[in-house]
Amino acid sequence: IRRWVFQRESRLLERLETQFANQVNQIWALTKHDADYFQEIKENADVKEIPLPASATPSEPAPAIKEYDVGLIGSWTWKANEEGLRWFFDTVYPHCSRDISICIAGSGADWLDGRYLNVNYMGFVNDARNFLEKARVVAIPTLSGGGIQIKTLDAIASGSQIIATPLAVRGIADPPPTVSVAVTAEGFAEKLHAALNATNTGSFTAQAIEWSTQRNMLFSKKISACLRSLVNSQTLE
Repeated sequence: IRRWVFQRESRLLERLETQFANQVNQIWALTKHDADYFQEIKENADVKEIPLPASATPSEPAPAIKEYDVGLIGSWTWKANEEGLRWFFDTVYPHCSRDISICIAGSGADWLDGRYLNVNYMGFVNDARNFLEKARVVAIPTLSGGGIQIKTLDAIASGSQIIATPLAVRGIADPPPTVSVAVTAEGFAEKLHAALNATNTGSFTAQAIEWSTQRNMLFSKKISACLRSLVNSQTLE
């Protein structure tokens, strides 16, 4: 039933997107994939690719005091997020040392509360940025979904080391050196341990924060340029 519903919604959405593409002067896409998609719908469309920035201002270069080894955050009531979290504990966690501390933030993962001795389930947190900054490594085990992930951009802006699945970095073509991608569960666990054992990561943290700062600036500049071009085109008409 769920598959049928999703297929129906996909058809309806595609129809609306086609109508939309033919009614506007510009289309702003947040990833190259989306830009290419709309260019195919309307070959002569004026499509602008505008890389999405993090939702929070990048952290200061000085790293926060780390309070736990691995942090995961998300709205776990959303099925795609829950799927990734369960995959992490079903397939990655068995390969991890029980000496590392894991902290989970976000509502909807009550099934984790008290289940593992080295796992602390915090539930909803008021400050996601603060949570990410306090993790030595941020794990992003995304297995499904579409678009670019805000949580990945926010994790980069925190300056913490990141281990992610390929889907978690979709739409991010040039991640900084704090980001490491793992394809398999065993590889994910190995990279977690490698990141935790790494030393002298301060330069990587600084590069990640600079990367986020530059991306935020680029976003604002591209929005301004697009608006100016629209105003100029209206003036000419």
